[in-house]
Amino acid sequence: MVVDGWYRLTCLLGSGSFGDGFEAAEEVLGEYIARVAVKVLRPKNSAEQEAVLREVRGLARFGNPHIPAYRTAGQVADGDLAGTVFLVAELAETSLEQALKQPGRLPGGQIHAMALGIAQALDFCHQSGAIHGDVKPANVFRVQGAWKLGDFGLVRAVRSGQEFVSFDEATCAHMAPELCQGRASTKSDVYSLGVTILEALTGEVAHRGATREEFLQDLASQPARIPEGLPAPWSDLLARSLDRDPEVRCTASEMVAALSGGAEDAPSPAKGPDVVIVSSLGHGDCLLIADALRSARPGTRIVVRPGHYRERPTVARPKRESHTARAGNNPMGQ
Repeated sequence: MVVDGWYRLTCLLGSGSFGDGFEAAEEVLGEYIARVAVKVLRPKNSAEQEAVLREVRGLARFGNPHIPAYRTAGQVADGDLAGTVFLVAELAETSLEQALKQPGRLPGGQIHAMALGIAQALDFCHQSGAIHGDVKPANVFRVQGAWKLGDFGLVRAVRSGQEFVSFDEATCAHMAPELCQGRASTKSDVYSLGVTILEALTGEVAHRGATREEFLQDLASQPARIPEGLPAPWSDLLARSLDRDPEVRCTASEMVAALSGGAEDAPSPAKGPDVVIVSSLGHGDCLLIADALRSARPGTRIVVRPGHYRERPTVARPKRESHTARAGNNPMGQ
């Protein structure tokens, strides 16, 4: 079958919510030019039509080395595919989802390259005023040895930093906690990338549940599960990208800096003037919780990053009341 007179479909790559993906041979006047990927999209209603158009516009708009190269798009006028929308882009070798299903772990160098490439893609999108909205292994592709972020069907414009969205549109396993309240921002993409990196490193996602409802309850109320003992820079980077509070969570740009410069140059998380970061690894404002308590002003939030803390500070209150300092979402001395 030939689409638009140029693209001869040769192999079904997979099916999604709105249509099918094919490998195709691009032909001009009967001469083979290149192997490409062709998505044939069949929206069933106006909402799906808008999602399809967002993906086409998103891929066409975001020309970046870490986003699959857009070639063309259009609507099929006749034949068996009449009325469908097609989108043509460069062909991927594999997806991260497929790579993670292979025996053995993905090599550490590949995980680092993937994390850096997708962080760079998100940084570009965010700087361009957009939220990707669906970062997950199925939407991460390796193209000629480079890892790239695809599938822009849920891309949104950033409006005053946040906007309401329906979390049903996102994949639960990789979504950010704030999506349970229908809120999304560029930091939601960062959380999803953090979950994707965690899955590539350990084979596990950050939240669990036997049913969708149990998973969403865990996501809405529990901190991300990050195993101890992960090597640098992963432990600190995951802690910063999977913080439940979007205000404290790092940005895509900071992830790029941390992955480019190594653990020693890892930046502190994005924070306001009333947040103090404690990290026993030296990636925060203080090394000790006690130091943070002494320097904090009234109303300051103290965030304690994962690590080993051999201290049990207390916070004195009026009327001789005291309580053990809490370490945010992370246990002390565990």
